[in-house]
Amino acid sequence: MTDSQLLFLVLWLLYLAECWVWVRNGGTAFSGWGLRAGGWATAGALPGNAKGGILILNPLPPLGEVFLAEMPQFTLSPDELRRGGIEHLDRPAAGGPDAASRSLDRIRQVSHAGRDLRLDGKLFATLADEAEAGRWSALLTRLLPLPPAARAPLIRHQFRESLDADAAARRLEECRRDSRLLRGLCNLLWLWLFFIPPLVAWRVGLSHAFATALGGTLLLAWGAILPVWLRKHRARLPELREARFTEGLKMALFPPAAVRALDVLLARAMSGFHPLAVAAAVLPAAAFAGFARRVLADLEQPLPLPGALEAAAVWHREALREEVRRFLKKRGLNPESLLAPPAATDPGCTQYCPRCQTLYTELARTCPDCLDLGLAPLPGAGKKPGFAGKSARE
Repeated sequence: MTDSQLLFLVLWLLYLAECWVWVRNGGTAFSGWGLRAGGWATAGALPGNAKGGILILNPLPPLGEVFLAEMPQFTLSPDELRRGGIEHLDRPAAGGPDAASRSLDRIRQVSHAGRDLRLDGKLFATLADEAEAGRWSALLTRLLPLPPAARAPLIRHQFRESLDADAAARRLEECRRDSRLLRGLCNLLWLWLFFIPPLVAWRVGLSHAFATALGGTLLLAWGAILPVWLRKHRARLPELREARFTEGLKMALFPPAAVRALDVLLARAMSGFHPLAVAAAVLPAAAFAGFARRVLADLEQPLPLPGALEAAAVWHREALREEVRRFLKKRGLNPESLLAPPAATDPGCTQYCPRCQTLYTELARTCPDCLDLGLAPLPGAGKKPGFAGKSARE
């Protein structure tokens, strides 16, 4: 292998190292355009650790788009704020029954610095981005002076706003319209990096190919993509100063990273919306119904976590459940139909998990995938002698 060939190989490897996005625990990644259009993945379904998972992005043109959305990272009631959410589509989020909690009546000051939310000057939690920290800071600041009875409507209103699918659809359309130029430039840079140089090398040699790739990359990255990206990022995500500095610096120092500038711009563009609202805006009808069933089943059949469920969690879950049901009915979906038992695909299966809808035989007692959640009888299921001890999945 010549030095020029080795250089192009290293360039490819460095570029592939940029083709991923981190999905925090409690988050969902939605693919809205490109080769994976209409797909979604939760953090627990991705390779990673207890804090999240890595989603590998399509490295080839036409470059797609990915949007990240997260469940509420706090449990909030008119009386209390607790770190850690109550929604767990695939695994418990950070927090739990023993997570840090504060009575709203005892909080004197709320502030945020970057992604950090501070209560009375002390760090309470680090959120996904600066915009999310600002929203929670503003909401808590409004709640603190009010009595508990007056806080409840504001919290429910916050839930309702996060589930506004029409607003999510408008933002999605605005993002796509505003990013057309950037999308074209990113695809052009990919072609200039990985398609044009081999043609030049075939005709005039590798040394000329390297010079062509370097000159075109610097021109496109520094002269076109970076200025456009900075302007769009500042207009669309003004609060995300830290991300704008770090990602902009990376593109300036390593111009091939500018190919993924669109991912950086769109990934946090739907921040502030519940994943269900983002799903309604991004996913096709069938995929949205499947995702909606997962969200509703989590609220109706929560994971049996250890410890007693606090009053704040009970209130938060019930209030959010009501808003989600109202949201689904508005979208033309029947919550009861979404939660209906699955069809009996095997006569030996007589039970099912009401949360994940896995089918089980009569010997099973709990669903191990859902932290030993109790099973429910499968209506109209028959029995087949000799079939026991196995589970069937859809």
